[in-house]
Amino acid sequence: MTTDAALRAEVEQSIGQVMDPCSLAMGRPLDLVAMGLVERIDVVAGRVTVRLILTDPNCFLQTEIVRAVDEAVREVPGVAACDVSLSGEVLWTPDRITAPALRREQPAAG
Repeated sequence: MTTDAALRAEVEQSIGQVMDPCSLAMGRPLDLVAMGLVERIDVVAGRVTVRLILTDPNCFLQTEIVRAVDEAVREVPGVAACDVSLSGEVLWTPDRITAPALRREQPAAG
């Protein structure tokens, strides 16, 4: 039996496979976790709740992003249900990008 903490880690890893469509369009692909677009992931007895932040509150791809996250989460073994929502309270800022993602974006010295 998978614990909630272990399932949460698997869910986060699965969401980490979902690419931010705008970063793809700009030729600098980053996943939603690396971009800092995941505000929170809660898991209770296999029921997963994901709350996302958008880079722009008027993002016209928000429905596609929510759908992609929902599909990725539901593919994780042990997930009984999934609810993905968008935060209307937190605004994304570039400082939310993870340190490893920032290092990948830096040009090589030399």
